[in-house]
Amino acid sequence: MRNVAYVLGKSAKTIDTAEIEALEQRLIDGIKAKDVKQIMSCYSDDLFAYDVVPPRHYVGAAAFQKPWQGFLGMFKGPINVEMKDLMINSDGEIAYSCGVQHVTGTTNEGKPFDSTFPITDVYR
Repeated sequence: MRNVAYVLGKSAKTIDTAEIEALEQRLIDGIKAKDVKQIMSCYSDDLFAYDVVPPRHYVGAAAFQKPWQGFLGMFKGPINVEMKDLMINSDGEIAYSCGVQHVTGTTNEGKPFDSTFPITDVYR
């Protein structure tokens, strides 16, 4: 994110919100395309994450790539993803977003997958 309080008359909060919305859309598009490279482009190298996949705690983008590959690899055919109720809050230096991702598709075993995940991300 930019460390500039105002750009072209817009507040940092407005700029951050637009950038985060675009980042979240890039992530969603990467999931739908099953493109782990695009997904990983949404994260910084110094990522610190908790996730539902053991070991649940990941430090660094490289460590977080493996669970994404596993997740994408469990689907036969397309993955459908929607982000709902995205809320973004920023003070211009640090921001967070909360939302709900709804994921559907068909597993490699031919079973329907339909799951909803609450998502919270922090950005600087």
